[in-house]
Amino acid sequence: LYPVSQPNLHTARMDHLIFRWADGETAEWMLEEEITSATASDAWVLSSPVRYPADGTEMTTFLGQIGNLRLGSYVGEATEENLEAFGFTPPSMEMIFHMAEGMTAVTGDDGAVTTQVLPEETVHLALGDNKNEYVRYVLYDGAIYVSSELTLGVVTGKDPLSTLSRYPVPVGSDTLRRLVVENVLTGKTTEYRIEREETEDDEGQSVTETRCIEISEGSTEEISFDTFEARYMRAVLCTVSGTLPEDAEIGEAEIRYLFETISGKTHTLVLYAFDAMHQAVGLDNYPVIFYLIRGGLGI
Repeated sequence: LYPVSQPNLHTARMDHLIFRWADGETAEWMLEEEITSATASDAWVLSSPVRYPADGTEMTTFLGQIGNLRLGSYVGEATEENLEAFGFTPPSMEMIFHMAEGMTAVTGDDGAVTTQVLPEETVHLALGDNKNEYVRYVLYDGAIYVSSELTLGVVTGKDPLSTLSRYPVPVGSDTLRRLVVENVLTGKTTEYRIEREETEDDEGQSVTETRCIEISEGSTEEISFDTFEARYMRAVLCTVSGTLPEDAEIGEAEIRYLFETISGKTHTLVLYAFDAMHQAVGLDNYPVIFYLIRGGLGI
């Protein structure tokens, strides 16, 4: 039997995915943080067919499905004759997976564990014809194989727009340093500053004391962080109500939010007039795609 060399689909190192179809359609996802970042799963952005943040949970599931891809039996070398015979002129779809340089733990024969540097790598898979309803021909590294549609189908059939984040608030309470809420219609602005201080308890254990300062209309007062966090987390967990129709007429800005993280990164969320029950959602410089029920955020 011809040995099958499986592609190295190390999803923990993936930072760029490209799907291309024979009709010219393209889907592309990019990771906008280092793969070692603690928040990397939430840093994926769909850059084609539309540029918009991807949902971390959706991307984790998607990457897991990619990691399950396996080649079956060997069919033959990628000769001109075979490429034409098995549907690769042109391929029905191409998938490109880029992996950044990373580290992995390796256990030797003596049981000792060492680290190994994994170099930057790109895996290219092309899909040909279906052999039958269960199996499809796949081109990889100069050879043609068959692969099960059970694992291929969930990846190739992924709707890129299904990976978009439905959560308007982009910053969790644990990384929030400052929130500014501006009611554009009334001109009222309220600012919340989160102050964290590392201290030790009676047993010498490190604890974080968190305070919340509210600044509004010239007055400054400390409010309960627990109360603020409970209200803020309802906004974090709030999802959009739906996708705007293509002919949607978006009105003026009504509420503007500025989020600043403890690392200094900022995000802007703007709610625009849409209809009597809903507001359109504008996040940073991304296109306005979704709408949200009025008052849905509650902050």
